[in-house]
Amino acid sequence: MINKSHKILSFFLIICICSCEKIIPFNEEVTEPKIVVHSFFNSTDQWKVFITKSLTVTDNGKLDFLENASVVIKDEQNNIVEILEHDSLGKYKGNTTPQIGKSYRIEAEVLGYNSVYAQDYIPNEVTISSVDSSTSHLNNEKILELDVSINDPKEEENYYYLKVHVGLNTLDGNYQTKRLNVLVNNPIFENSEPNKWDNKGIFTDFLFNGENTTIKTAIKLPIVIDDFSYNINDLDYLEIRLQNLTKAKYLYNKSYDLYQNASGSPFAQPVQVYSNINGGFGIFAGSKRNDFRVL
Repeated sequence: MINKSHKILSFFLIICICSCEKIIPFNEEVTEPKIVVHSFFNSTDQWKVFITKSLTVTDNGKLDFLENASVVIKDEQNNIVEILEHDSLGKYKGNTTPQIGKSYRIEAEVLGYNSVYAQDYIPNEVTISSVDSSTSHLNNEKILELDVSINDPKEEENYYYLKVHVGLNTLDGNYQTKRLNVLVNNPIFENSEPNKWDNKGIFTDFLFNGENTTIKTAIKLPIVIDDFSYNINDLDYLEIRLQNLTKAKYLYNKSYDLYQNASGSPFAQPVQVYSNINGGFGIFAGSKRNDFRVL
């Protein structure tokens, strides 16, 4: 019989924030619980970090949020930027906001666990210079084609997400914002497939480093929200969002997408989700977003 400590364990951290769930899976040989850190940070929001513990192969039940952790943010010179305070359910909050181009280190300690640390930064903003739009048809469906021009920086690797968001007053009297699926049949997208629609386009600047380039995508028309259809003129805004990710965030998101795709198949190889937390599990990673309103 195979010893349990050598089995690959998949476990999940579920954090409910404002009715949203963040699920952090890891595949790893785990024989003792470790600290799990989750923090995606940017230059707009104050520090927010979630701390929990991993499960071992002998544990049963729900994961525990760690509410007695010491969570410290430091700068590149190892100076303390802020000591985060526990809010609730393993969430630690700060009063300061990360800065663009700055590198940060997180250190977390909990009595009875090995301490953990990680380091990442907020990349510079990469701007959308223009967006050209036109209506067309694809497979007998009406679409709005979007040609998104971006200014890619020279001499650095960049990792991108491209998303489309809309806001409008709905027919039931509420104001809603929604992220739309985008067409990712463009080979520049890493998640590209013929006639595929996804909630984001994923790409790097490998083919156009340091150049101005145009990313072609589209959205479906009319826009359907809660079974109601809306035309472009019904929208309050239509916004293209270009997110410049650090390599750590890119690798985490890429491996997590692979994990999700593999988890439903009994024939798929196990996927280990990327972690940059030394001594534990999780992710500490930055990004910077640029928004361009078409409407």
